[in-house]
Amino acid sequence: MRYLVGLLFSLSGFFSFSQNIKQNIFSFPIKPGQVNFLSGNFGELRSNHFHGGLDIKTDFRTGLPVYCSADGYVSKIVMSSFGYGNVLFVTHPVTGFVTVYGHLERFNYAIGKYVKEKQYKRKSFDIELIPRPYQFPVMNGQIIAYSGNTGSSGGPHLHFEIRDTTNNLYNPLYFGFKEVKDDVPPLITKLAVKPLGIDSRINGEFGRYEAKISGKKGQYSIVQPIFIRGSAGIEIVTNDKQNGTSNLNGVACMELHLDGKEIFHYNMDKFPHEENPNVNIHLDYEILKRRGTYFQKCYKADGNRLPNYTNHLNGKFWIYDTLKHTGKIIIFDAYQNKSTLDFVIQGGVPDIPCKIVNVNKPVYYELQENFLKVVVNDRKLLDSVGVFKVDGHSAENKCQYQNCGKAMFLWDLRNGLPESFKIGKNIEQFYFANKLIPDQVSRHTNSILDIHFPKQSIFDTLYLRFKPEFSLAKDSSRLNFEVHDPYMPLSSYVYLSLNTKGLLRNTEKYAAYSTSSGCKYLGGVTKDGIMDFKTKNLGKFSIIRDDKAPVIKLTKKNSKVIQLIVRDNLSGIRTFNGYINGQWVLFYYEHKKNLIWTNSDLANIPLKGQLLVVVDDYCGNATEFRTVLK
Repeated sequence: MRYLVGLLFSLSGFFSFSQNIKQNIFSFPIKPGQVNFLSGNFGELRSNHFHGGLDIKTDFRTGLPVYCSADGYVSKIVMSSFGYGNVLFVTHPVTGFVTVYGHLERFNYAIGKYVKEKQYKRKSFDIELIPRPYQFPVMNGQIIAYSGNTGSSGGPHLHFEIRDTTNNLYNPLYFGFKEVKDDVPPLITKLAVKPLGIDSRINGEFGRYEAKISGKKGQYSIVQPIFIRGSAGIEIVTNDKQNGTSNLNGVACMELHLDGKEIFHYNMDKFPHEENPNVNIHLDYEILKRRGTYFQKCYKADGNRLPNYTNHLNGKFWIYDTLKHTGKIIIFDAYQNKSTLDFVIQGGVPDIPCKIVNVNKPVYYELQENFLKVVVNDRKLLDSVGVFKVDGHSAENKCQYQNCGKAMFLWDLRNGLPESFKIGKNIEQFYFANKLIPDQVSRHTNSILDIHFPKQSIFDTLYLRFKPEFSLAKDSSRLNFEVHDPYMPLSSYVYLSLNTKGLLRNTEKYAAYSTSSGCKYLGGVTKDGIMDFKTKNLGKFSIIRDDKAPVIKLTKKNSKVIQLIVRDNLSGIRTFNGYINGQWVLFYYEHKKNLIWTNSDLANIPLKGQLLVVVDDYCGNATEFRTVLK
C-alpha cells in the first residue's frame, strides 16, 4: 500500500494563535456593545486577493459613527474613488498594531479640515497623506469618522483591519470582540479531485472529477467511492456563515486527513499583505475564470509562497494499491465551529462509464498542469498511432486509454514542447513559444512582440503559447492579438512591447486593453512605433484608438450643491477639475455612479457665477462644460 501519510495534528495547534492574542485590547469600531453582522470576513477569497479584514454591516445606510478601537494616532489618510475609498490608518504604539477603517463617508471635523486644506493646496480630490506622529492623537472610543460607501464598495459598510507595522494582516475575530455572534458551522458544497501525474487516473480518466456531496449542519459525506490511481490533489468549495445573516464568508482553517493521518493543514489566522497574489494559486484559477466558482486546493501548489500551510506533506498524495482508504476534510471557522466531509477513496481504475462530451472537432486538446491531453474524437482512428512533432523530430505515441469512442493521448511538457499532433489526416497545432521558469527572468521575442517576465512574475512553470496572428479593423481603429490564455494566473506584472510599424498608420490616441473579459484599460507608451505596456493577465489584447471625449451632463445646481454625471466610453476618466469664476473648487468623485459634485461646505466660496468643469480621459481627450450659477 503506497500513499503519502502525514502527522497527527492537535486542534490546539490551530488555535494557538488566537489563544496567544491578548484579548480586549481593541474595542469594536462601530455600534460597540451591540450585536453586529458581517458581510465579509478575514481571509475570504476575493478577486486577486484575500480579504484583509471585516466588512461590518451598517444597516443599509451611511453616516454611522466610527469609533477608534484603541489609543494611538492617525498615521495615514487616503481619499480615492477606488479601493478603500476614504480610509484612515491609526497606529497604536503600545501594542504595535495598526487599525484601518475603510469606505468612510467623511472624517471627523479636525481630520476633515486638515484633508480639505491639503486637497486645495494640491488641487486634487485624490490624495494620500502621512501626518506627523501624534499630529492627530486619538483615544479609544473617540469618533474618528462616519461610515460610508466610498471606493470600490458594493454597498454601505465599514471595512475594518488589524495590521502590524510590517503589514501583516491579522484576523480581527481572534481579538475577543463580543459584538459578532457565530455558532453556525461552515458549509461544504463541492469537492473535486485532480490528477497530478501523467499516469494518474481519477475514476478512470485523466481529468478533473467533481463528486456529489450530501449532508447538512456540519456533517457531509460523499456516497460513492472515488477511484484514484497515481498522484492526486483535492479541491473544495467551503464557506462560513454567521448568526442572523445569509452572507457566505471565508473559513479559518482547512484540514485533509487520509486514513486517519493529517496530510494538509491551512490556517488563515494572519498573512503578509504582499503575499495577496497567492490567492490565485491557492484556488483553482481556471475554474474561477471559466465558472466563477471558488474551489480551494487542499494541497499546496508549486509556486505558492503563502506561509499559511503548516503540514510538510502539503496535501498531495499517491495511491498505487487496490484498497479502500478513508478521507476526511475538517473545516473550522474563527469561532471553532466545525464541519466535516467524509469520503472513501478506492485504489485502482474502474470500468470507465461512457462520458458524453459534445465536441464536434475530430481532434482537440487540453492543458493540465505539466501535461498536454489530446483527445481524438473519431472512432475510425481509435487504434491509430498519433505523432507528436517536437523540435523538428517525430515522436510516435499510442493512446493511453479510450472512453466513449474517444482516444486519449498524453504528453509530458517537461520532455519538450510539441509543435503539432498528427493522426490520420488531422493535424492539431499547439503554438507553444517558450518554457518559462518562475525563479528566472524570462523573455519571448519575435519580429512583432517582445514579452518580458521578471523573476517570480509567474507562480509555476509556464508553457507559453502564442499564435502569431493579428486582426486589424478596416478603419485601423483596433488591433487584436492573443498571448497564451486567461486561465494562467500571474504573480505580478509582465511587460509587453508591440511593434506597430506596418500594422497601424500612427499610434496617437491608441492604448492597450485586456479584452478576455470585458475591455480593461492597460495604457501604454509609444516611441518610434513600439508600444510598451504591462499586464497582470494573459489572454486576449487589443490596441484601440480612443478619440471620443468624455461626456458631462449637469443634473443638479442650486445654492447648496452642484452635481454632474461624467462618463467616458473607453479609456476612463483620468482627471476632473471644477472652477467657479476662475477659482479651483473641490469636487468629489463617485465612480460607481459616474458622479462628481461639490457643495457649499466643499467649495469655500458661494456657488454663484461662471462654472467651468474640465474632464479628460487617459487618451488625452478632454471636454469642457460651462454654465452660469445663479
